[in-house]
Amino acid sequence: MRLRCQNEDAIDFTDNDIPALANFPKNHRLKALYLALNRITAIASGLHNSIPNLDTLVLTQNSLSELGDLDPLAELKKLTHLTLLDNPVASREVSHAPVAHLPNLSI
Repeated sequence: MRLRCQNEDAIDFTDNDIPALANFPKNHRLKALYLALNRITAIASGLHNSIPNLDTLVLTQNSLSELGDLDPLAELKKLTHLTLLDNPVASREVSHAPVAHLPNLSI
């Protein structure tokens, strides 16, 4: 596990075999999470209570497959940057459907 922190505003968990985005302790300073190259299949609801100021989430090359898997991200009101490259859900043919319910994202 590599941690890349500057005043705890970013954490890099790239390539760690993490199965779910869950169980984060409360951290109001965390703004960016890098979780590429894991095996994430689920995102816990209530994540916004633990990391309410998250604005960047990188989920490249994980295993998120259903649109519903992304629903908990809608609670992250400050999320503006989301990467879903190389996840099964990103290959959906419906344009922007995976992130349509995330109004703060730039597409």
